[in-house]
Amino acid sequence: MVMAAQADGQLDQAEQDRIIQELQPLDRNETNFLRRQFKTRHNMEAFVHEIPNGMEYEVYSISLMAINLDTNAEARYLRALGECMRLQPQEVNSIHHRMGAPLLY
Repeated sequence: MVMAAQADGQLDQAEQDRIIQELQPLDRNETNFLRRQFKTRHNMEAFVHEIPNGMEYEVYSISLMAINLDTNAEARYLRALGECMRLQPQEVNSIHHRMGAPLLY
């Protein structure tokens, strides 16, 4: 979620608060951990290698939930994420359709 929210180059306080709200209930340590992560740039390829097999759809869906898909940067991020996880374009569009998000392909 953090990488997705950072995709457009901006992660303002309102976006951070929305992500934290989406993940409730969180304790103080978890919230503080997220706040630190918001300030860190993350490597997509390293992240993707850590995803357990079979969890690609869930990870992509959570990333999609973290953003308001309204910029080219966010679309590029989602395309790159899908490609890194070896999701086919029709699979990506299916996730977008199911979540009521604009289609990428």
